Amino acid sequence: MQIGCESGKDEVLMTDFWVVRIENLSEAHHRPTIRDEGKLYSATGDGRTQWVSAEDIAAVAYRALLDEKSHDCDHVLVGTGLLSYGQLAEVLTEVLGKPIVHVNWTEDQVRERFVSKGLNARYAKILAGFDTKVKEGIKERQTDVVEKVTGRKPKSFREFVGEKKLVWSEMEMRVHQT
Repeated sequence: MQIGCESGKDEVLMTDFWVVRIENLSEAHHRPTIRDEGKLYSATGDGRTQWVSAEDIAAVAYRALLDEKSHDCDHVLVGTGLLSYGQLAEVLTEVLGKPIVHVNWTEDQVRERFVSKGLNARYAKILAGFDTKVKEGIKERQTDVVEKVTGRKPKSFREFVGEKKLVWSEMEMRVHQT
């Protein structure tokens, strides 16, 4: 049996199922709204998705490349637990110690906001469409690949926020403004 694999292959394909990295909240368009407005905008409704860290993706890639025996499979990477954006806002509130709310918009509102912030209109439409897919439940999927391959549980969203909480702080905002 292959380690953490879905099917026997002659190679290893790694995917994180539409790239929902935890870091999207600390490095991309969500970071300033969480930091400056205390808001997390999406069109996801109560839809839930998994969140995987770049660190976990790298750890699985490392094993896939360096293990003596080929994994010969597709590794579908997801993080720990399925969380809605509302639940993300709750965790952010608890760990950051300031209120963060999920603002549930329509897909068009999210797309328009992305464009108003300088994102290419075509790319904004794709990203907003991903939110709708989450709302429809298409991303409610879990695997245990990270744990099977690395021998450790994937990083939780709560752990990630605790480690990176400075990126959403006023101190970080002042550093960026200078």
